[in-house]
Amino acid sequence: MLMVALLAIASAALVSALARSAGVDMRGSLVGLYPLALAASLVASGASGALAQFPHMLIGSVALIFGITLAISRDRDLQRRRLRRREYAALALTGSAVAMFYDLAYLTPLIAGVFLVARCVASKTPLRAATHTAAAKRWVAHFVGFAVVFIPSRVLIALECSDGGCYAGSDLSISMDAVGAAAPRLLTGFAPVGWNRNAGRADLGLADLATNAFIALSVVAIVAVAAMAVVRCRRAASGDVPSAVSDQIGTQRHPKRLAAALTLLGVSMALLAASVAGLTAWAQQRQPAVGQAWRETLLTQVAWSLLAVAVLAALDAPMRAANRRRVAGTVAAGSVLAAAMVLTLLANWRFAEASRTDPTASIVSQISLSSILIDDSPIGNALRCDLIAAYGEAAPDLPPWKSAQAVNDDLNSLMLKRHGIPYCDPTP
Repeated sequence: MLMVALLAIASAALVSALARSAGVDMRGSLVGLYPLALAASLVASGASGALAQFPHMLIGSVALIFGITLAISRDRDLQRRRLRRREYAALALTGSAVAMFYDLAYLTPLIAGVFLVARCVASKTPLRAATHTAAAKRWVAHFVGFAVVFIPSRVLIALECSDGGCYAGSDLSISMDAVGAAAPRLLTGFAPVGWNRNAGRADLGLADLATNAFIALSVVAIVAVAAMAVVRCRRAASGDVPSAVSDQIGTQRHPKRLAAALTLLGVSMALLAASVAGLTAWAQQRQPAVGQAWRETLLTQVAWSLLAVAVLAALDAPMRAANRRRVAGTVAAGSVLAAAMVLTLLANWRFAEASRTDPTASIVSQISLSSILIDDSPIGNALRCDLIAAYGEAAPDLPPWKSAQAVNDDLNSLMLKRHGIPYCDPTP
């Protein structure tokens, strides 16, 4: 929950920064409903996704990307000024850090660059003028720091892994197959696809939401939060709440430019995230089904939430002409997002119930533990072989890449490389 909260804060900060550039006060705009759109997008649709596996690393990677992106393009840096040496050094270090971290974090320079352009689109700043701002110089320092570590390290990794002995999930494969592998990843982050994928996981329907006290309270909380957000947007739009943005930059509001900036950022983020998966040999060879979450899915889900709020920003402009239309539109938008949040809650409940009752879940947990806490005795080897056999019996119809033999081969490769013994030696 802590990592999801961190992600929500960072994502909302991106939207808020673009809104400031466009002169739009989020409290008086449909864009203020963005947290609801983000919550509706976070569907746990697979055991390999960030919401189910390694949340600190995967969710933390996305939060790190957004944090550095915001640090590069601060409000006060969207103008000309000289950078101090320590600024160059600090931004270069952030680039070097993400280059040494995780492949999802490799997208940081690209997303930060797109975000800077998006802020220029929102504020109608010519790109030529933007290249002379402090934010552009900060981005260059970050990119240089990234490149000086990324390029030689990837060359060394390619040489070390040329024999195929490294983790296949990170092996790059630049070919036309990448397009076919990336396309399904774009749809996987779309919330309705996740709802549909989880529909058959557990025998639970909308009526069952009232049978579980915790889930029922969660539904009530969703409705209450949505109602409060609608009321707040309505009051701010009517002038009952002071507009900090208007006080700082005047009364000019440009929701259409904000919609364009959000669309640019959302589309770019979705394409970049899908490319991370599509360029891996793992995705090209195994072709995971549409809706099956993987490590890049969370970033795609955030991208879809940005596109959803871009639609709200586009609708915000015509609704300002008539007060009655604005009230009806705000209520309608809040109701749709609240309904989407309830469907996401139901989908995640189905996923949790299916995972809890899955006979292979306990075995998989024991296999994972046995691959970390190594017992190199004959008894330890026999126990690991028994676990692989039990996994194969419990899940005989899995795809070849998830079969007991494939899992055993992967673990054998891992343990031979790190510990000098196989995971399961049938003839000790």
